[in-house]
Amino acid sequence: MKRLSLLLCAILMYLTLPAQALRDSHKLSPALRHVVRQHHRQTLSSQDNRHICLLMKCDGDASSVLSRHGGTLLATIGEVLVADVPIARIETLASEACVQRLEAERMPRPEMRVTPGYVNATPAYAGTDLPQAFDGTGVIAGSVDCGHDFTHPFFLDDDGKTRVKYFIDFNQKNSDGIWGKEYTTPETITQAQHSVGNSAHGTHVLGIMAGSEVLQFHGIAPGADLCVADFNSERSEFESPDGGITSARCILGFKRLFDYADAHQQPCVINFSNGESTTFAIGRTLEREALETLVGAGHIIVSAAGNDGDKYRYVVKPASVQSTTVMMDVGVLDPEIIADVRTNSEMNVVIRLGNNTFTFNTAEIREAEGQYLSLSRLIDGNTVTISAERVDCEADSIGTVYAFRGNYPTLSYPYYNNCTITLQGEGEAELLSDIFVCPLSSTGANNYLQTGYNLGWPAELDCIICVGSTNYSNGAGLLSYFSSVGPTIDHRMKPDVVAPGSNIISAANSFSSRGNSGSYSVLYNNKMYYFISLSGTSMASPVMAGAVAVWLQACPTLTPEDVKATIRATSTHPERTMDYPNHKYGWGQVDVYNGLLHVLNVADGIAEPRMLGSDMKMEWDGNTLSIDGNAMKGHQYSMTVYDMQGRKLRQVDMQDNMNLSTLPQGVYIVNLHADDKSLSGSTLIRK
Repeated sequence: MKRLSLLLCAILMYLTLPAQALRDSHKLSPALRHVVRQHHRQTLSSQDNRHICLLMKCDGDASSVLSRHGGTLLATIGEVLVADVPIARIETLASEACVQRLEAERMPRPEMRVTPGYVNATPAYAGTDLPQAFDGTGVIAGSVDCGHDFTHPFFLDDDGKTRVKYFIDFNQKNSDGIWGKEYTTPETITQAQHSVGNSAHGTHVLGIMAGSEVLQFHGIAPGADLCVADFNSERSEFESPDGGITSARCILGFKRLFDYADAHQQPCVINFSNGESTTFAIGRTLEREALETLVGAGHIIVSAAGNDGDKYRYVVKPASVQSTTVMMDVGVLDPEIIADVRTNSEMNVVIRLGNNTFTFNTAEIREAEGQYLSLSRLIDGNTVTISAERVDCEADSIGTVYAFRGNYPTLSYPYYNNCTITLQGEGEAELLSDIFVCPLSSTGANNYLQTGYNLGWPAELDCIICVGSTNYSNGAGLLSYFSSVGPTIDHRMKPDVVAPGSNIISAANSFSSRGNSGSYSVLYNNKMYYFISLSGTSMASPVMAGAVAVWLQACPTLTPEDVKATIRATSTHPERTMDYPNHKYGWGQVDVYNGLLHVLNVADGIAEPRMLGSDMKMEWDGNTLSIDGNAMKGHQYSMTVYDMQGRKLRQVDMQDNMNLSTLPQGVYIVNLHADDKSLSGSTLIRK
């Protein structure tokens, strides 16, 4: 009996579990370290050949380094590399002196009859007070998403041919055995019919952005050409990756679509109605660098703000308070703890599941450098382990970051319903949870929960156009209850703009279980196709992306900053009593037509050309364009003329006039690009 008692005590007591230290772990992002540790724990055969798609930074010959470790270089984005690497070789790859960082994070997940009217797009289609209509013609409207149906009539032209020009499916392997099969002709895309998977998300989103006119519906930019990158966004796939179900695939998808657009000399806007929650420790530094490199003139990414506007995830414990406790709303279907604490003080972090307590001390966590400090307890007949580690990250400049992770999928509901986390100690401390898996809530007292701070990644980045949602179901057009709000964790203003996102009708994927019924239907080629209503910032983002496609038709060299300037100048204000910008609406709701006039600089007509974005006047005598050469002295500059479909017709460098006498009569777009942004801009001329 004594031996049995000792055995029970040993089972029930807290255990500090040794974790195998990873070599060069500081070079690996937190999620990638988790993958490698999972690989160790599963004691897989040395013949295990699973691969993962990751981002890499290397100051040597990356191809040779990767080859030595069984990896393949997939793409180069500035100094960031996208690579396919065997999981078993990640540690040895990290040990190479020239390898600076390896990064793989979770794949972001998914978050129109009257909509064009709500965002004032109809006058653009009619060409009101303009020389022609604008509908995105000549622009690439890209979708990086999951679940695309290419047979739906919403994506066919008037001749019944597909409008999709390029498609890469990351759910299929190419001839080299790498995930990402490309379809590059209308014939192969038509033959493919749809992407692999059961999601309806991508079809619905792409239809909002650029669907053809079917019944009474059409997208915001129905004239645009379509390009698609499709991926599997299931969160569970990250834990046992085969080919790398990671966000690196999204980065590669963005690059492939921009590459296609560049090859065909077309501007491109990509909608990304997906996102992930970030914490202090989330290691997306290479991802951010790659995105900042990819966007620019004629390369725009628009992303959904997120659907967590009614949730909390951020606590700031004042130095004057000894402790604070909040609830962690851990899900039943996918129970998990992902939370970080940032502090410069010694702190106890206490996590409770029912009556079971896990107490971590920050000093002890630091002493376990290079490995997890793991505490386990037998709960509800199952061993539950919660781990902590100190993480090197950019947030260290403010305080030391400690990451806490736990997973317990077999506990009964009472434990989920009574999970708390407490910060105890002198000094200030911040708690930031993953809002997707364990949002925070009050225990009744002042928990110092912070309102807002619930935007998703990558929408929170400055280089991305971040879109929240408004609701017209009640006629008010105010912010949707679910729309995530700012500020960002580093206190920047976001979102940038809002658009209708509640109960938006668009195409249903006929190859998905969601595509077998809907509010509206059309019979095409002896098959019934449906239109369904969905809500989310996922639906608002493609409204904004469609608006950008219309604007890019007018000015193919728009940058993200140009788009933001147009938003600032022309957005409407849903709540007129508020100051703008603000962390709910950003600069307001997109106005497609007035934004178009702003881009073209024709708010007051096109009689006197003036460069949008600068005070420079342009002289136009019907045959020759001239600018003030004295103002341009000492600057690098070029003048480019496009037709109204966005095709480049003429360009001169370092000249203050351009002869256009041979051009036929019509209206043309003129772009002046200089090394001084104040001297750059666009306008229209009539010949």
